[in-house]
Amino acid sequence: MDSIGKSKNLSIREFFAKYPTLFVLAIVTVMANMCYTTVISLVPYYFRGNFAIKNDVLIGLAISGFVAAETCLKPFAGAMGDRFRRTNLLNAGLFIGIFTPILLGHARNPYEFILVRMIDGLGAALVWPAMIALMADTTDEKDRATAMSIFTMCLMAGMGAGVTMSPFLKALFGTYSYVFGMMSVLMVAGFTVMFVFNKRVASAAKKQLRQNGQFERVSFRQNLKKLMSTPVIYTQIVVLVILAFLQMFGTSMLTPTVFLFAADVLHWREKHVWRGFLVAAIIVAAIAIPAGRLADRIGKENSVKISMALAAACLMTMAIVKEPWTLALAVIGYGISFVIGAPSWMALVTRGEWSGMRGAVLGVVTAFQGAGVIIGPTAGTLIWNHFGHYGPFGACASFLTVCAIVSLIGLRPIRKSPGSA
Repeated sequence: MDSIGKSKNLSIREFFAKYPTLFVLAIVTVMANMCYTTVISLVPYYFRGNFAIKNDVLIGLAISGFVAAETCLKPFAGAMGDRFRRTNLLNAGLFIGIFTPILLGHARNPYEFILVRMIDGLGAALVWPAMIALMADTTDEKDRATAMSIFTMCLMAGMGAGVTMSPFLKALFGTYSYVFGMMSVLMVAGFTVMFVFNKRVASAAKKQLRQNGQFERVSFRQNLKKLMSTPVIYTQIVVLVILAFLQMFGTSMLTPTVFLFAADVLHWREKHVWRGFLVAAIIVAAIAIPAGRLADRIGKENSVKISMALAAACLMTMAIVKEPWTLALAVIGYGISFVIGAPSWMALVTRGEWSGMRGAVLGVVTAFQGAGVIIGPTAGTLIWNHFGHYGPFGACASFLTVCAIVSLIGLRPIRKSPGSA
């Protein structure tokens, strides 16, 4: 079992005391993800109300456009982070995110909105590979899963606040102007925090990498040759790439349709949506750290396998039972599976075995995730229109079942050789 050893006995406060720069990265993660995920709940209602669209596929395209641009740049951004300072890339992405919400609020039609979303995606491509790599760079290998548990908790906190912020502010003020303004304010705050602590975070990463014996600067070709010389290592990367695409393709089908389900099946108005998803977010956030600790004990590979199987089971139950109340089961079940599997997933993707090209591997794996997200929302809305309200949930469950089988067969611990990180 690849656990984190001593760190599992540390409290979160003690862990932050050991790695103080993680607290800075955690704050920025929450702010950035709040901004990015606010659009998820905003688009379905905004497109139907402000643009009066007649085809819900445009909703899927608005989400896919963001991810398409992000996916195209991520491999290059990840590789750039291996050669240059990651904190500068992170700051550049946050800076872009300050202005895109303002442009979204001034879009005159859905096509202008989608174009701005693509610009926003370029900024996100700079943010997330750099953020995840910095989380890995600033921690020991034995503490990696706990660091990623904290990152997952911050993602969930940001997502929970983000998806509820749009309907809440719209219900409170009666206009989306405050939503776009708050998104911009969040990015200003995140950029300011990161700008102030830029040198401290970069210094901590450099120091930790030297302690781990991973700071040697060699060319991309040399790193790739070293990686490809060990079949067990590049085989695991291939498995991670396959899982990345299939899991995100299935999951992203639900990104627009879950809100359409709430509106068309549950007949929730926006003021009801934010309350419902806030309850789910609180439940998931409350179990994030315990779930992360469970992942530490049972091993990274086992955590990913369990999370895939659990998510598939909950979503398949919804598709078979076909009752409105099963949406709660699907949301909470998937949330639990996420907090169990995500920290271990990111710890696997940022392993020390490929630390010399950590950003490049991150970029490639997350690019395949992005490829799934590009087509997932559009596919989800097409299934919604042609196969009914429960169709996307059944389709997602099928993809996650395949993921569970692939992970069961393909994800195996890598035996550390002498001198490995």
